[in-house]
Amino acid sequence: MSRYVFVVQDGQDMAVRRFLRLACPTAPDWVLRKAFQARQVKVNGARITADHILKPGDEVIFYTSWSAKDIPIVYEDEHILICSKPANVNSDRNAQSPFSLLSWAEERACGAYTPVLCHRLDNQTSGLLLLAKHPDAADTIDAAMRSGNIHRVYTALVVGTPTPPKATATAYLLKDAKAARVTIVPDNRPGARNICTSYETIKTEDNLSQLSITLHTGRTHQIRAHMAFLGHPVLGDDAYGSRPDNKARRANELCLCATALTLGKLSAPLDYLTGAIFQIEAPFSLGKYTQEERS
Repeated sequence: MSRYVFVVQDGQDMAVRRFLRLACPTAPDWVLRKAFQARQVKVNGARITADHILKPGDEVIFYTSWSAKDIPIVYEDEHILICSKPANVNSDRNAQSPFSLLSWAEERACGAYTPVLCHRLDNQTSGLLLLAKHPDAADTIDAAMRSGNIHRVYTALVVGTPTPPKATATAYLLKDAKAARVTIVPDNRPGARNICTSYETIKTEDNLSQLSITLHTGRTHQIRAHMAFLGHPVLGDDAYGSRPDNKARRANELCLCATALTLGKLSAPLDYLTGAIFQIEAPFSLGKYTQEERS
């Protein structure tokens, strides 16, 4: 039996069910459901129900036979850390969530260095994430990204068959920070930012396509919103896609993963990594969602 202890911070006054979902983002839903049913969640020493409202300073203890998996590390040296972020984990900390990839990296560093996020992935997007271990490395990576010397490739499952099967598409993106979503428009207008996305169809089956997608600009929700604008939303995306279609496919995950990271020309102290390519497999597959597999 594992025991997890959390202390509620300012801005985290919410139902304990939601708090634990944010604190343990990789835990399956059944884990939390079973814990509440078995009364294995305590607040300040007292067993409580899932709708109990927390307040800052509360101590939450959660007992479960499930064990949290560590964040997979793809590459590490004295300058950088490349890990594979699971879906439903925030890249950066926010006021509500007790856990993020950055907080994990800081805890893992034990004060030996201060990790810096070099870029971010959406909460629901999984994949390769690059962190620097000191300011010189962070500055080098930032300069390389600005000059287009770091390339990220994503694997996605989208609805439909893109035509043409390979293309580079441009448009403009409007961000609504309050609504936490974006809108794609075909022409420039006040507040809009240009976007450029390349895709290549790898395989198509049962009105689903597996794509390899390259970002030439890195805007918020760019791939998800741009592919939906092109008529091919990412499978599992209830925000920009079709919730009924996702439900019919039993798609309970966002099928978007950053699967390749190529480091182009880098200056010191990271010049030894020039040309390095890091790759992982996507945690989803086309076959999982085809009609034959679902029947």
